Amino acid sequence: MRATELIGQAVHSPQETRLGQVDNVVFDFEQGTLLALQVSADPAGMARVVSFEATYELNPGGPVRVSADDLLPPARLPRVRAALDARAVVGAALTDAQGTVVLGHLSDALFDAQTGRVESYILIPPSAACTRSVVLPQRCVRWRWWGGEVRTEYSVLVRDLLRSRAEVPAWP
Repeated sequence: MRATELIGQAVHSPQETRLGQVDNVVFDFEQGTLLALQVSADPAGMARVVSFEATYELNPGGPVRVSADDLLPPARLPRVRAALDARAVVGAALTDAQGTVVLGHLSDALFDAQTGRVESYILIPPSAACTRSVVLPQRCVRWRWWGGEVRTEYSVLVRDLLRSRAEVPAWP
């Protein structure tokens, strides 16, 4: 399943009460998993998240089902709070191993809807003029305190692929 298929989906309780909608997905780059879903703020304006483990049902095109009790402020889930602070979400900048050069932005991720395990990330270049994207296997990305980074052994390849005008071969 694609992570972006969840963004904008309605969030319902098992009793069909609408609880909000998915605003973004939160990744754990270190574990290679989808960690949580950011859900639209409650009526009082309080940010809310639900951990992946607390979701009852994820279907492309269908509502996400969670218990209202599992919608929590990010501060109550330390791993989620740390990931949000590091911008480990769709749209996050991915840098080289030194954290100095932005190689691109995370535009999507392919993950297993049963386990939350990320198979690959889709990276787009930082330049709006370029429409190329690169699929990175999960093992190519790791988390650092400033956010996601492409592992050293892949960063030059990714930079060159995003700058290249040649056709990009399919990833093995």
